[in-house]
Amino acid sequence: MTPFFVPYLDVSVEEAVVMNWLKHPGDAIAKGDSLVELATEKALFEFESPAEGILLAQVVPPKSTVLVGQCLGYIGQTGEAVPAVHPVSPLFRQTEAEPVFEAPAEPLPEISRVRATPRARRLARELGIDLETLRHEGVIDEDAVRSAASAT
Repeated sequence: MTPFFVPYLDVSVEEAVVMNWLKHPGDAIAKGDSLVELATEKALFEFESPAEGILLAQVVPPKSTVLVGQCLGYIGQTGEAVPAVHPVSPLFRQTEAEPVFEAPAEPLPEISRVRATPRARRLARELGIDLETLRHEGVIDEDAVRSAASAT
């Protein structure tokens, strides 16, 4: 037996309305057949069957509001029993949030507070000049680095 669920439609869509069932319990279903019309604030679309078999049950009646991941119904073989408690899609089960960012194992290097142009920084590296030791007002440019290099 295959349960089918309200699909993820868009980041901003959390719910939909079951407008109309296009297949009824007992109908033969082919994979890809349209089963139900779902409406969101922006669009009306037909949900396609994820499996082949018989529509065993419609869990949600027409005009009902459903959440993304909620069970809509079941497809299976004649005689299969439909569970009394309906699952939530495994894709939408809430789990404990895991940290997205882990602190680096090694401490980060200190950030220089010296204001210098990229060309001045590159030139200082090439000439072996420490920008932290330069006495300069404002942003250090290439001329200031060349002056420091000629002074040493």
